[in-house]
Amino acid sequence: MVLTRSASRYARCIIRWFPNEVLGLVMQCLSPADLATLCQTSQLLRNIGTPLLYRSVTLTTSSRLELFKKSIDESPQLELASRVRMFVLKTVDVDGSPAPLVKEISTLLLRMSHLHSLRLVSKAVDFTILLEHAAFPHLTNFEFTVIRPPMGALRTFLNRHRTIRTLRIDTRTRAAFPGRIRLPRLTDLTAFLSAVPAFDLRKNHLQYLTLLARRFDVRADVMPDKLANIHSAASVIVRSFGCRQHLEWSLLAAVAWRFQHVKSLAFVRSTTLSEAEVGNVENILKALHCLRTLDLHRAGESSPEDREVVLKWAAACKAVSVVKFHGQLWKYKKAESQWVVLG
Repeated sequence: MVLTRSASRYARCIIRWFPNEVLGLVMQCLSPADLATLCQTSQLLRNIGTPLLYRSVTLTTSSRLELFKKSIDESPQLELASRVRMFVLKTVDVDGSPAPLVKEISTLLLRMSHLHSLRLVSKAVDFTILLEHAAFPHLTNFEFTVIRPPMGALRTFLNRHRTIRTLRIDTRTRAAFPGRIRLPRLTDLTAFLSAVPAFDLRKNHLQYLTLLARRFDVRADVMPDKLANIHSAASVIVRSFGCRQHLEWSLLAAVAWRFQHVKSLAFVRSTTLSEAEVGNVENILKALHCLRTLDLHRAGESSPEDREVVLKWAAACKAVSVVKFHGQLWKYKKAESQWVVLG
C-alpha cells in the first residue's frame, strides 16, 4: 500500500502512539496561551485540549463574558460549562454591557455542575438568582465581593454548600446575616466583622481567620461577643479600614483573649505604630503563650530603636520567634541567642 505524504507523516508521528489520557495530562501543564495554540494544530489535540481550556475561566469585561457565553452555546456537544472547575467573574465595565447579558450570568453559572472554585467580584451584578438556586456539589472555594449583597440569599447559598473550605465575603453593607451559617469543613475564613457572629464555627478548627474591620461595624463594647462562635484559629489577620485607634486595639485585645493559642498574628492598617501603641502590643503579647509569628509589617523608616522594641515584645511572649516590623524581618537565632534582621 502506498501512503500519501500527509498519511506518511502521520504514521511516523509520535503523538499517535500515546493514549489520549497521557496527552491530556501533558497538555494540563501548558499555559492557556500555549494550549490554545496547540489546539489549532490537529483535530485530535483540539478535541483533547478544548475542554482543558475551560477548566479555569476568568472574565473581566462584558465583551469577554459575551464571547464565553457564545462559545458555550455554540458547542453543546462538548458540554463545556460542565468542564469548568474554577470560575472568576471580575467585571469592570458591566454598566456598559447589555442588560440581558448581565441577567444571563447566573443562568450560565447554574450549568457549571462540577465547579470547585467560584469568585464573584462585581459592583453592579445582582446574583440573587444564582444564590437562591445554584447547587455546586464539589464547591470548596468561594469568594463573594459585592457592595450590597442579598444577605438572606447569601446565607441560604452558604448553608447549601457545606463542602466549602475557603470563604471570603467582602461587602460594604451594614446588614447582618438573618440567621446562622454552618460550614463544618471550613478552615479559612475572611469576612467583615459584622458578619462573623452569624458563623457557627464552635466545632471547626480554622487554620486562617481574616477579620475586616470597618468604622461602622466596630464597637468596643460588643467586640468579644462577635468572636464567641469561633472555637479556634491558628493564624489571625486583622485588617483595619479607617477604624479609630482605640477600637482597633479593643479588637486586637478581643482576638488575644479569644485565641490564646494562636500561632500567627498580623495587624494591617494604613499607618505605623506610635510609641504608645508599642506598649499596647506588649500587653497583648502577654496573653499569647503559643505565638510564633507577629506581623506588624508596615512601610516606614527603620530606626535603631527597633531592636529594643522587638526585645520588649520577645520578653512579653517567650514563644515568638519571627517579627515583621517597619519593613524588616526579625528572626530569633536560637543557636546564637539573639535577634537578627533578615531583610
